[in-house]
Amino acid sequence: MNKKTIMATLGAIALTAAVLPAHAQTSTPTGLSLKLGVAYPTDSSVRKATSTTWFMGGLEYRFKDMPVTTPNMKSHLSISVDYYSHSNVNIIPVLINYVMDQQQTFWEVGVGGAELHAPGTTLTKFAYEAGFGFNFAKGPTPAFVEFRYVGTSENHSGALVADVGVRF
Repeated sequence: MNKKTIMATLGAIALTAAVLPAHAQTSTPTGLSLKLGVAYPTDSSVRKATSTTWFMGGLEYRFKDMPVTTPNMKSHLSISVDYYSHSNVNIIPVLINYVMDQQQTFWEVGVGGAELHAPGTTLTKFAYEAGFGFNFAKGPTPAFVEFRYVGTSENHSGALVADVGVRF
């Protein structure tokens, strides 16, 4: 296991430990989320050239609540910036997301652009994501876990992502 994967795992454990004591409290989040996790490249040639797991970190900002017709459903728009990296190769997608919440479960889809960095080259490509997650704590810093597929118009840069995060 490489150092970045170990650090991402330790960070996820620390985030979880920090928010679980706040479970019984309630407050309104500011709209900012911080997430850490791992990404698994879906292209076998990328995995062979780099690693099967990449470090992932990201920020997301909820900026617009959307109207819904179902009483138990909420939805909003957000902007996210993620960073996927292994060694000297990284992907930085910037996406506008539509997120739907129903009680503790949420689903998301997003579109935008991504910077793809490899030695000697930088490309900007169309990017997208689809995923789901689970909110598992309430309080001043609610926590969540999510699973997503992130892809770009460059067919070698897709990844399955698992991350944990906190909402401020």
